[in-house]
Amino acid sequence: MNPRTLILPALTLSVLLAACSKTPRSAGALPHEVYVWQRVWSPAVSGAVDEGKNDVARYAVLAAEIAGGEVARPAIDWAALRNSGRPVALVLRLGKNDIDGQRAEIVTRLAMQLFGDAQENGVTASELQIDYDCAESKLGGYRALLQKLRDTVPLTVTPTALPSWLKQPEFAALARESGGFVLQVHSTSAPKLGVEKICSPSAARRWVGQAGRLGVPFRVALPTYRYLTAFDARGKFLGI
Repeated sequence: MNPRTLILPALTLSVLLAACSKTPRSAGALPHEVYVWQRVWSPAVSGAVDEGKNDVARYAVLAAEIAGGEVARPAIDWAALRNSGRPVALVLRLGKNDIDGQRAEIVTRLAMQLFGDAQENGVTASELQIDYDCAESKLGGYRALLQKLRDTVPLTVTPTALPSWLKQPEFAALARESGGFVLQVHSTSAPKLGVEKICSPSAARRWVGQAGRLGVPFRVALPTYRYLTAFDARGKFLGI
């Protein structure tokens, strides 16, 4: 095995407004949001939330993951979020094939439970983000799930989008109906031997330009982490 450590600068989630050539542009500092993407809320995680509270506009917290109908829920330190005084977005990550039929009902019920848990713990959630790497051919079904969530959950429901979706007509409709989206510009392809970046600045700029032409407000999710990859002697990718 040939492990390689990939290190990226600490970047946060920046808010952008969609722009086109006929839309006036403005300049200035953009507000930043931070994902808290941990399953285990150690004292270090809670401490980081407190330490960073004056520098972020909102925390986006991994609240649950569904894979194959199985649900995993982190034991969130609600007190740390409440004491930060920052708005909170609840993030629900979905695995493959978790948007159809009975599983869509599981997603909807879980979203309501997450909203209720936040309320019970004195945290006012301002948004529900759905993180789902949907196949381009299934964007129509995903669009229906997002509509169902908007009809049920009393929160703004925002999808995370992959750059490959931007050229799909179904995504343009999905984005308009959602009123906005989060464009993920990191970890968009499998790691390759010798490649030490999980975010290409040039590709990110190109995707931001494409997203802007949709005319829908969006945010850009940038990496704040590093990972270790492994390859065998022939250069075959083994895992992260």
